[in-house]
Amino acid sequence: MCLPGSHSNLAARRKTPLLEKDLLFLDLSERDLSELPQCQNLPTVESEAQAFGCLYVLEGATLGGQIISKYVADKLGYESERGATFFMSYGAEVRAMWCAFCQALREYATAHDADDEVVAAAVDTFDKFDQWLCVGESLDERRLRQ
Repeated sequence: MCLPGSHSNLAARRKTPLLEKDLLFLDLSERDLSELPQCQNLPTVESEAQAFGCLYVLEGATLGGQIISKYVADKLGYESERGATFFMSYGAEVRAMWCAFCQALREYATAHDADDEVVAAAVDTFDKFDQWLCVGESLDERRLRQ
């Protein structure tokens, strides 16, 4: 799938290889990588609108990576290509990649009247990440408990 726009293709946005590179740099072995837990309850992505919603969350995380990368560089000495490749995923192109994605998202949502489906998929993605990171408890379940 290639998103509309010249800088929006999915291949350029893949982050798993970057994360694997960092973990190998930090002395995990290939075997360690294969044994890491993986989220099994993934967001539903059965349409382009759902893909855009999911990608909104994933691409938005690259903005936070800019803040994290500065911290790990200052405090831990990790840099791009040396332990912080994932957080510095697009290097100097973060803004351009985010803007290209947002433009593609706006064009798609407008052309397909898909705002509600995109937003629902983004919320689903946030919720699935939240459940995984909080050991299966959904955000709504935690709110009810409070």
